[in-house]
Amino acid sequence: MKITVLYIVLFTMPMYIICQIKTEQMELISKKMNLFHREAKRIDANIYKITNSFTGKTLLWDFGNIEHQSKKQQNVIVDSTIIDPYALDSSKIKFKYNFWEKFNFTNWHRFAGNMQFGDYNKNGKTEIFVYRSEPHQMIGPVAIYEIESTKSVQLLFTYPDSVVYPVAQYDIDNDGREDIILNTDGSRGIFVYSSANVNSLPTVQKLFFSYSPNNQVNDIMFDDFDGNGKTDLLFTANIDTGGVKIYEYDKSLSIFIPIFSQLPDNSWAGYTIGDFDLDGKKEIVYSTAYGNVHVIECQSEHTYSDIFQYQTGLTNSCHQMKTNDIDGNGKPEFWIGDNDFSIPFSYTIICFEADSNNTYSPKRKIIFLNSFGYPNRKIMSVDVDGDGKEEIFVNLDNSLYLLSYSKTDSKYKIVFFKRIPFNDLDNEIEDVNFYDLFNTGKKDMLVSIYRAFGSNPGDPYEEKTEIYRIETVAKVPKTNLFVNDYELQQNYPNPFNPSTTIQFNLPRESDVSLTITDILGKTVMILAGYKYQAGIHKVEWNGKNEMGVIVPSGIYFIRIKTAFGTKIIKSLFIK
Repeated sequence: MKITVLYIVLFTMPMYIICQIKTEQMELISKKMNLFHREAKRIDANIYKITNSFTGKTLLWDFGNIEHQSKKQQNVIVDSTIIDPYALDSSKIKFKYNFWEKFNFTNWHRFAGNMQFGDYNKNGKTEIFVYRSEPHQMIGPVAIYEIESTKSVQLLFTYPDSVVYPVAQYDIDNDGREDIILNTDGSRGIFVYSSANVNSLPTVQKLFFSYSPNNQVNDIMFDDFDGNGKTDLLFTANIDTGGVKIYEYDKSLSIFIPIFSQLPDNSWAGYTIGDFDLDGKKEIVYSTAYGNVHVIECQSEHTYSDIFQYQTGLTNSCHQMKTNDIDGNGKPEFWIGDNDFSIPFSYTIICFEADSNNTYSPKRKIIFLNSFGYPNRKIMSVDVDGDGKEEIFVNLDNSLYLLSYSKTDSKYKIVFFKRIPFNDLDNEIEDVNFYDLFNTGKKDMLVSIYRAFGSNPGDPYEEKTEIYRIETVAKVPKTNLFVNDYELQQNYPNPFNPSTTIQFNLPRESDVSLTITDILGKTVMILAGYKYQAGIHKVEWNGKNEMGVIVPSGIYFIRIKTAFGTKIIKSLFIK
């Protein structure tokens, strides 16, 4: 069974450094963890042991003796978009991703690599480089699958057992053929495999590059950073062996030679790459577990300078991505994100733009309320519908978000949302990838899911990947512009099982809060918390609470609060 045994959080997930946390705040964290079947137990002055009650997986969180970084945040004013996942309005959703099929392959180590895609054999079908996974058995090494439109896959090739992570694709030696790069067990080195010819799979080992035996390597990227025509390798290493590293490939010797190294704050780090100030030089942006942002610029061949530093105020800031002028002002952006414990149970991503050459400042924030960010988090940009405009993807608390930028109000709007509930089978989203599998012009979504138990009692676990496709575009219901009265109509059906429709009428635009409470007055579910236009609106309740669990049979109250007053109706749920 894939079990994490007391890894310091630096290993399997970005480091959590929480400094001088008040006792009451830790109690809140413990309560939140319990909602996700996690137990937080203090085992030392600053160390807490986090245990998954179903899987037995454990890790250690070091809360440290360092001043909370939010107190150090540089004083700036940014536009913010605030999202409460429990108050989303489904009528505002633009994209509709539908489940297509699931397969027994997966990608569960998102720090060491991602699924890779291509058509190496030039037969018009997409090959996927992933973990091989059999039901109720240990996952295997990396394999190549070819996906069919008939909802089937064909296993084409399996790499040796020592190859465990698909990492990247890049033409290492500039021979005109993309190589596939794969990590070793424990991330101690990389294998580079090439194709024998232009129409064959990359199954021939070209070279092996070994890291230090005490090194833990993540976020591997290949590029020519200094423009000298040679392939550069960029990665982040653990705190024992030194932060951000750049190696250059020597084709004549078939080895990578160290060029640059910088230890970021003696902590974990992640990065993104781009020419963000448009000066013709590539920048490496890395951010650390202490909330610090550094911009490393390539000045000339083999020469790099730390040209910019910033303190985000986030407890952790190891999640990064870039966007290519998502707001249309002519400037590319980089984003930094992670938990912000100054706002209890919130996750924040911050957008930076260049003010001038080598100078940057934050411009916008997206704040996810009621989000703890456990167990896996991921942010990236993707153009899902092929319209040339990027969307922002966020995987957070087993919830999937797609957001697009609105020039009208300078905010980010949710265009897709899906929650995979935690349950007694302990579903966990391990990773998410996007790719146009069938050349439709739209990105399919591949969600890798880990289950602590299999489909049958006694089964140890199950690894799988579910594929979702954009089948239709959901239309926002037309509203009646001639509504004169404010009204909350009786839900229908009533009594109901499994779902019921709630209709309300607004004579004018108003902020709307729509909640479900039990007979004791406790909030069960928040169905809406947005501004609605005048007209008739319908919202569905599926009989589940905020955790995605079916509520007990009984009487529940539907409460709406608007600028025109508060109304309450009674409904009956029957199992």
